[in-house]
Amino acid sequence: MSKKGWLRLGVALSVVWFLAGGFYGNTVGLHRGDFAMVQYRACLINSQNPGNASGGCLEQFTRDYTTAIKGHLQLGLMVGLLPLAAAWLLAFGLMARRRV
Repeated sequence: MSKKGWLRLGVALSVVWFLAGGFYGNTVGLHRGDFAMVQYRACLINSQNPGNASGGCLEQFTRDYTTAIKGHLQLGLMVGLLPLAAAWLLAFGLMARRRV
């Protein structure tokens, strides 16, 4: 395969990795807040007055969930970009070493 062919393949794989890795990292970041949903359901079930429970329970859920998922986009970007940077540096380093 020619040098241009390898470069095209690398770019195509990089785009796929960025999208898939970013989605995975974002999903992992959002799942950090799963405990807040469990606590919200328990609050509703164990409430003395289920008709009025959603107000206080919802406020607590909002506080817990937003705190837990803080930084989920940054996590997605790190999972999407950091391995790409390392892979491209390794590839260019190996190509430079092969020429010498």
